[in-house]
Amino acid sequence: MSKLQRSALGEVLFWLVPLVVYLIAASVLVGLIFLGDTSLGFPIGTFYSIITIAIAGSLAKAAAIYFGLALHLMTGTAIGAIFGYLSAAIGPFNITSLPKGVGVGILVGFISFSLLFIPITRFEVEPALMGILADIEMTERGSSSISIDQALLETRTTDIMSSVLAFSVVFHVIYGAIMGFIIALMLLHVFPRTR
Repeated sequence: MSKLQRSALGEVLFWLVPLVVYLIAASVLVGLIFLGDTSLGFPIGTFYSIITIAIAGSLAKAAAIYFGLALHLMTGTAIGAIFGYLSAAIGPFNITSLPKGVGVGILVGFISFSLLFIPITRFEVEPALMGILADIEMTERGSSSISIDQALLETRTTDIMSSVLAFSVVFHVIYGAIMGFIIALMLLHVFPRTR
């Protein structure tokens, strides 16, 4: 392999490897979200179904789960790619050690939680969840003529959303720690000369 081919391969790997890493970090979060679904007493994939319903409207359950999952993985990968670029290019985010990588990664996880997750959850997911819970309640009662206790429905939605937010802040910090650790390994050990 010529020097030019090695250089081109190194450049491709420099951009491809991080994308795979961010996809892996986002995938770890998927497993934690499925765990969160079951701990809240919902079927696996409920969170992704609700995201899809909130953003895209109604889809078949399986399609809604896959669509929500794909959106989540693409978002996590994009956040990771932006983080990787900032880590290599901007002074305060310049990763000089594994602990700094983890720390900056946790900060990025928390920022993504604050700037993306909270607004989407509060303004899109929460109303969709309330509608889903109302539909479930109507189905269980067998009639739409019986009125639903709106205060009870709001309380149930608030309880669920509080649990979701509590789990999610932890999940985003874990995602950030994984992402920061891996980008630090890459910048410090795999591609040290490309920085």
